Amino acid sequence: MKPNFSIFAHVYILTAKIINNIALFRVNSLGFLLYCAYQMRLIVVCLLMPAFASPYNFSHGTAIFVARTSNEIVVAADSRSVNGNGIPDTKLICKIRRFGDAYIVVNGMSNDKASGYDVFSILNKASRRKGSFVDKITAFESLVKSSLEKALNRLRREDIITFQQNAIDIAPLGVNFFGVEQGTLVLYNRRFVANLSQNNEVSVIIERHSCPGSDCPDGVAFVSVGATEFRERFARENPNFMRDDLVEAARKFVQMQIDAEITDVGAPIDILRITKSGAKWIQRKAECKEPNTANLIKSKKHIRKRRRT
Repeated sequence: MKPNFSIFAHVYILTAKIINNIALFRVNSLGFLLYCAYQMRLIVVCLLMPAFASPYNFSHGTAIFVARTSNEIVVAADSRSVNGNGIPDTKLICKIRRFGDAYIVVNGMSNDKASGYDVFSILNKASRRKGSFVDKITAFESLVKSSLEKALNRLRREDIITFQQNAIDIAPLGVNFFGVEQGTLVLYNRRFVANLSQNNEVSVIIERHSCPGSDCPDGVAFVSVGATEFRERFARENPNFMRDDLVEAARKFVQMQIDAEITDVGAPIDILRITKSGAKWIQRKAECKEPNTANLIKSKKHIRKRRRT
């Protein structure tokens, strides 16, 4: 049985090296040379996905845009998922999801029924833990590591080619967490990397990146997920996008891939903007509607008041 791979694209975490105001990146052994261009030395973290072809027709394409500054976080995503044969699903997918009082975007291996691994169930469980945002992320790390290792070891034994393509050549799982913590806009990335021991057992190593933090000395980070040609085109056509309207930049990045009729990318676009005062959906499809938190709080207070009287 093959595992289900996430509708979200596989992502590489690459720390920027700024040369002549252009961040240059070389992607592992795949030999792709990618770049993010920005004229003010502000892009510090870029998460980029090279084109990837699987002999099993697993399709991991998507279009995601995340930008973090000291004043706002803007996230945009398309709504299409594809099955194992690369055929688009008719059901629209919510790629931007709640994580307690914050939000997440996931890429990589989403579930493996044979081993019981399900990343979204684990995320839901971790989001209900007590503590700070980081405490919940730490809980997720602890919960997902052994489950992912079990799924990867099963996949390695039963389908070595798929394992190589989806767990060794690229990281099998990555999660971006973002929101407001203690009055600060935060973006945390957790990358789960498969490591083969001498006895061919798979273990998972967790790479941690964050903004603000040592990865992000200027307090600005940019995440783009999509086909290489569109990332490069977007950078060429919008060299100053981090200084412009980030909402429009996010919409443009996703829309250009929808307009090109990329199989793995489809409308509508969901866009979320987070400031220190809270989160606001700029646009969101009906399938992703959430309860009104403010009304829910008022309702709970009303119930407690009625009980006291």
